[in-house]
Amino acid sequence: MTGTDELAASTSDADVEVERAVRAAMQDVARFANSPEFRSVLSEMWAVAPERRAGFVVDVLLDPEELAARGFSSPPA
Repeated sequence: MTGTDELAASTSDADVEVERAVRAAMQDVARFANSPEFRSVLSEMWAVAPERRAGFVVDVLLDPEELAARGFSSPPA
């Protein structure tokens, strides 16, 4: 019996659907976090002096125009 079979045998159909949805969402987050655009912006943030990172968050990460200028787009909500 595989892990998925064991899960199905011990839980309700609704629980299995929730499990699948959570796994799919986690995969989406992992793909996003590993995208070149995200990694580039993250590297840029870490290159900023620690005392200036809050400003970077406000000025870049929370500004859609600044993100777009870096080729970055947020995933759909």
